[in-house]
Amino acid sequence: PYETRAGLGILTAAERAAKQTLDGVGEAVWTDLVGLSMSAPMVGRPRRG
Repeated sequence: PYETRAGLGILTAAERAAKQTLDGVGEAVWTDLVGLSMSAPMVGRPRRG
């Protein structure tokens, strides 16, 4: 369903275009979200020793 996909940020091209029109924003918001998700720190196990 749309609500589930929208909550996860998975939209079709047409849905993204409609959302941009309604929000009054552009591609910059989506670009920032992708950039931020790619720059999230990864947490690993602490090293012993």
